Amino acid sequence: MPFFVRIGFVLFFLTATLYFWPGRVESPMVQAVAIPEGTVLIWRIPPGTVAIKELPTLHNLGGDKVAFSGKKKLPLNFVGCFAREIEIANFEAVGENAEKSYIQIKWEDGKIEKVPPGTKGLHFSPERRAKEIMVVGYCMHEKPIFRDVPREGTLSWQIRYVSVEN
Repeated sequence: MPFFVRIGFVLFFLTATLYFWPGRVESPMVQAVAIPEGTVLIWRIPPGTVAIKELPTLHNLGGDKVAFSGKKKLPLNFVGCFAREIEIANFEAVGENAEKSYIQIKWEDGKIEKVPPGTKGLHFSPERRAKEIMVVGYCMHEKPIFRDVPREGTLSWQIRYVSVEN
């Protein structure tokens, strides 16, 4: 008889013996309560005990290894008129002079903020509302005298926000 079959028989008999053993101890945490048949249990929870608050819908804007050449502006369309509670979870740029890439956020009051590549987990104040978000990629071979030569680069970003209608 194979070794594993013998092991299986031993485990089966050991489990059966322990299960049907007459002196088995019941757990003190489990108590059986006898309820007459036909009895309906009603749980009464006082009003105001549980408050359910609706959470705002969280939207994502993202791009993964988006290829571009030279200087490229990518405006991001978001749901609603404004975006608030903005979090830049990740922003990476790869290529020659890619450190000059940025995410541009135009706020409701007209101020413009630029976020450099390599940023992770940046949260903006919940009171601030953005009306435009744009990813700007830059990948050029810069020459001191002649024209700059565009090069291939990639952008990756992940932005989370809550939409505002007015």
